[in-house]
Amino acid sequence: MAGKRKSSKTTPGFIKFWILVCSAMLLLFVWGRVQIDFDIQELELMQIEKQSLLRDIDDLHVKINEMQQYKRIVELAKKQGLVFVGRSNHANLAVDFTGLEMFRSMTSGGIQIAGLGPVNGSIRQTGQSPFQESRGSD
Repeated sequence: MAGKRKSSKTTPGFIKFWILVCSAMLLLFVWGRVQIDFDIQELELMQIEKQSLLRDIDDLHVKINEMQQYKRIVELAKKQGLVFVGRSNHANLAVDFTGLEMFRSMTSGGIQIAGLGPVNGSIRQTGQSPFQESRGSD
């Protein structure tokens, strides 16, 4: 009785443990391969979609170039009743100056700051910049 002991390598629990570990490793390997295959298919579909979108972009660039052609614009202008004026006829064009006198009268009394309208008085007349605060008696 004291003579032979079973080695721990051959016990049924040890064998079940290694079967479980090997099965888990095999399952992880198969799952990884399947996931990689799905990712490859998705990548191929995305590449096909990218090529399609690039073709659509090229087609849109061609359409933009067609629409910006000078001949097309002239034809559309003629359809709308507009008349082409050559370079030599620019001096003979009638120009509408309606509203120009009002603009001149608004800006003749002072300087005009862009976007802010006319500022009465000039720097020379008042000695003060229009950007400084006026110091009056409080």
